[in-house]
Formats: sequence, structure tokens, C-alpha cells
Amino acid sequence: MEYKKNIDLCCSNLASSKVADRKKYSEKLSTILDDHDVIETLNDGIFKWENLVYAVQEYLKKEAEKNAEDIKKKGTSVIPPRPDIFLKVIKLAVAQGNINISHLVGYFIGCLKDNRMKRCYEDTFLHLTENCILNKAECREKLKQYDWIELYKCLKLLHREKSNNSLVDNCLTLTIKWGPSNGFPFKVLREEFDFITEFCQRCNTNLQRRIKENIVTVAVEFTKAVCIYRELTNIIKVVSLMHKNFL
Repeated sequence: MEYKKNIDLCCSNLASSKVADRKKYSEKLSTILDDHDVIETLNDGIFKWENLVYAVQEYLKKEAEKNAEDIKKKGTSVIPPRPDIFLKVIKLAVAQGNINISHLVGYFIGCLKDNRMKRCYEDTFLHLTENCILNKAECREKLKQYDWIELYKCLKLLHREKSNNSLVDNCLTLTIKWGPSNGFPFKVLREEFDFITEFCQRCNTNLQRRIKENIVTVAVEFTKAVCIYRELTNIIKVVSLMHKNFL
């Protein structure tokens, strides 16, 4: 029960109005989570992972609000707050299989549409989307059709806003690659020829090699996905014809 009391104390202070308290208890929570027995306590449900995740989400919100206030006072040169405790908790929760992946993606998308959160943590959300969700088969299969559609729309918008962000390109590639086999409707993807063409037209001699490679990868995965769709369509037609002939 001592573990629960300590976690409770930390979580309740992560949303404190005092910067010093948030810093102190985020660091304390990070140390607590290094203890294997604490992870077992969380897995046993003595303290719920959902409550811990909610606490670090509130922590990010408070830090983003403080950052926005500082920008008003000091200008745009203010350094964004570090998301260390958020990263740690989310990675642990995903690794332990104790977080709702669909809700998590929805949270990321919501934050990426929020100017304050996006300004501070855009790369954090994209990093987690790529490495903790899209690169893990057990997480991809937990996403719903709606999640894939909204994630794709969000990434498409981010790409148009900041076309040289490799994290956006990586997430786009993985969404196009794995989405169709996990619930992302082919009919949505088939309508994206114009966007992919626009995407590929950026590939000129002035771009860095890394960015060119990202563009080519997105184009290849899109082509493969669309070809798979066409093959499936042809197979369905053949099977339907055979079925009619054998009736």
C-alpha cells in the first residue's frame, strides 16, 4: 500500500499550479517507476494505469499552459517543457499492455490539433505514434477504422503545414503500409492519388537525401497498398463468377 500512497501523492501534484511542485513530483514518480515491484502493483490493479496516464496527460496540459504564458511575457524563444515523465509512463503502459490504444491515438490526435500542446509536444506525440503504436503489430490491431481515418487526416494536415518533418513522413508511411490490413478503408486510400502526387513532386535536387528517401518510401507503400486493393477486387470478381457458374 506504500507504493499506492506514493503514486497517489505524485499524481495529485502533477497538476499542481506550482511549477516547482510539478517538477519535484514528476521526478519522484519517474524514480518510483524504476522499481519492478511498482510495475507489478500497477499490473495487479492496486493503482490503475488509467489513472497514471491521466495524471501525466494533465501534467502535459499544465506545462503547455505555462509555456503559452511564458511566450506572451518573453516571446517565442521560450524553451518547451520536457515531456520525460509522460514518455516514460506511456511507453511503460503500452509495453505492459495496460492502456487503451484507441483512446491513446485519439488523445494524440486531439493534442496535435491543439495549438498549445502541438507547439510543445508535436514531436513527442509523433514519436510515440510511430514507435509505440504503428511499429507494433499488437497495437495496430487494436485501432478502429475511425482511428485510422482520423490519424491519416491529421498526418496529412501536418505534412502540408510542415513538409520536411521526417516524423510526420514516417507515420504517414506506416499508416499507409499497415492501415489497410488493420481497418483503414481502401476506399479512403484510393482517393489520395492527388495528395501522394503532390507529396512526390517535392522530391527535387534541393532536398536532403533523408527527406527524398522518406518521400520515395511513402510513394512505394501507397502504390503497394493500392495494388493490393486492385488484386483483391479482381479476386472477388473471379470468385463471384466461379460461384455463379457452379450454382
